[in-house]
Amino acid sequence: MNKIFFPAILVLTCSIAFSQKKLLKNALEDISKSNFTSAVQRINTYETKEGKNAETNFLRFLIMKSTVNNIEVADSAYEYFNNAYSILATYSPKDKEDVCKTFQFCEQTKDSNFAVLEKLVYGEYAKTKNSSVIKSYQVKYPSGAYINESKNLSDSIDFSEVSVSNSIDKIKSFINTHPQSNYNAAATALIEDIAFQQTSKENTIRAYEKYLSEYPNSKQEDKAKEYLEEAYWKSTIISATKNAYDDFLNRYPDSKYKSIALEKIEDIDWKLTDRKITRLNSSHT
Repeated sequence: MNKIFFPAILVLTCSIAFSQKKLLKNALEDISKSNFTSAVQRINTYETKEGKNAETNFLRFLIMKSTVNNIEVADSAYEYFNNAYSILATYSPKDKEDVCKTFQFCEQTKDSNFAVLEKLVYGEYAKTKNSSVIKSYQVKYPSGAYINESKNLSDSIDFSEVSVSNSIDKIKSFINTHPQSNYNAAATALIEDIAFQQTSKENTIRAYEKYLSEYPNSKQEDKAKEYLEEAYWKSTIISATKNAYDDFLNRYPDSKYKSIALEKIEDIDWKLTDRKITRLNSSHT
């Protein structure tokens, strides 16, 4: 009796195991036909009876990868992928070979599958064009293949926002909070541009001297110096004194206004001389 009973139990057990495995094979076929609802139902049925394993996680990864349309699904695909390969690593060589043949789920294809997954996940974050969301990708996937690209993208979005503000303080804050950004040179140049616009609008000696002191190597340095000279010349003309002209020539010995300044000084000297002569003549009469 026992000799018949135990083989029967073994046959029944194998039959049940085969039946359960067939659920997953059918689920894989459903996935290939984009029949994802049916695939999920088969996987759920299998997991209820047999529990989760590498194969079920891999199949769920395939479903998530095929239906990804938002960040949550992309993150789930990533999680299922890692779970699948982590569990697969604990399988015996024979079981790994069986799984590879049956589900095309092989350790040899992990890297290529992962490369596709990483691009998919990052794409979902990137397409939001939201700096905060993209920065959350950097937190979740600090070692991801797209970490540098994501940082450049979030920096680009942040810089675009502050650049339209026309606020020097906000742009300086961007530089301080993004010390390694590729956009810092552009941010610095923008600060110099805005400062120069403000300086030109004020159009005073004090404003130009302050600009040149704060931004000594800006691309507007030559223009600022030119405008400063103009401002000094206007001030000199208004003063119209010999000291003023002398001071101007001391500052700008090669100025385009040099000849005019010298003429003015000569004219002032001549007038002073003429007055002295007039006074002298008056004193003798």
